[in-house]
Amino acid sequence: SVTYVNFQNLESSYCQFEESEILIGSENGGDFIGQDIINQSNGRAVFNPTEVGSNIDITYTFTNTLSCTDTHTESVDTVYVKPEIILSGLEPAYCELGLSSELSINQTIDNNSEYEIRKNGIFFDSENSLNYEFDPVEPGLYEIINFYEDNNGCLDTLISSTVVNANPNVEVD
Repeated sequence: SVTYVNFQNLESSYCQFEESEILIGSENGGDFIGQDIINQSNGRAVFNPTEVGSNIDITYTFTNTLSCTDTHTESVDTVYVKPEIILSGLEPAYCELGLSSELSINQTIDNNSEYEIRKNGIFFDSENSLNYEFDPVEPGLYEIINFYEDNNGCLDTLISSTVVNANPNVEVD
């Protein structure tokens, strides 16, 4: 007698490089097969899409003790490309009170982009925008962290660093 199988936790769409929840087969001991499937044994697997695509079949197969086999296939409708943030305008070093820089990222959805600025590891500033004016008013080590989410819900994060060097103290005798 055949043991009928299915599985759970596969979504209809993913972003490139976004792991699925653990896929769980209805019977222990089955195997998942398909593009970008990572079997974890005992009827469990993860879908970790590395390629953009559509209509990607994931199949769960189980053979019972009577050597009867059943399979169940579901499809991922779409794997969307992951956005890749590229930051422009940041210099590797600045002088205290020097000229500011207009930072920008290569994306297009203004309200889905955030700049978070940390100075010496502590929150310093943030702004929701595609652009940010970095003004080197205080010396320190700065991290510029960009978060971006596209229309498909795909995310990218970029961490860039710079330093603002203190101006020398000049004394007149």
